[in-house]
Amino acid sequence: MRRFIPLLLAALFLLGSLLALSCGSGSKSEPAASPTAAATAAARTPAATPAAKTAVATPTLVPPVSTAEETAVVATPPPTEATNCAAGTTAELRDIAGRVDWAIYCPTYLPPGYEKELIGGPNPLQIQIANSATGARIYFVQGTGMDLSSVTALVHNEGEFVGSVPYGDLEGQLFRSLPGAAHGPFTAVLALPEGEAAGLIHYIEAYGVSEDEMRPIADGMRRVDTIP
Repeated sequence: MRRFIPLLLAALFLLGSLLALSCGSGSKSEPAASPTAAATAAARTPAATPAAKTAVATPTLVPPVSTAEETAVVATPPPTEATNCAAGTTAELRDIAGRVDWAIYCPTYLPPGYEKELIGGPNPLQIQIANSATGARIYFVQGTGMDLSSVTALVHNEGEFVGSVPYGDLEGQLFRSLPGAAHGPFTAVLALPEGEAAGLIHYIEAYGVSEDEMRPIADGMRRVDTIP
């Protein structure tokens, strides 16, 4: 009997191994999906439509509109060929021109409304013209041997240089008053001829006359001996 016990144990061990093998073969594992199949499935699935981008409006730069009306000041140009000195001064200035050895200039253009107030001379020559309606006044001073510092004290102390302007056939310097000038707002033109009598000065000083009005007045200055 003892001789058969080892055989019986061996038979039981073999039977158990067969049973374990039989149970394992019954549960089959599913094969892994191949990469090709996964790619095909992904291709068949419709892709999500991307959300539409919200359009951003581009700002339009609009230049500012000025509400203030710009008024262009157009000065009347002086005559090319002057026939008379302005404000009825031709005869008197011709008489004075015959008594001095330097060229006298007279205004041939003035804005409307100006009349002669007085003429003094001959050296220095002084012409005063005024507009009674507006109160504007213009002083023309010419002469030799005058103290330049006294004649030009106003423009140097209370004025500032604006730029060069024609004084007839001469070159003049335009000045305007500084803010708060003691003598009030003014414009002035100074011309210092070269090659004539020593110390010859031509000077215009005006009150109530703008720079735009002064320019053609200075440009219209003509030598009295050229007036027909």
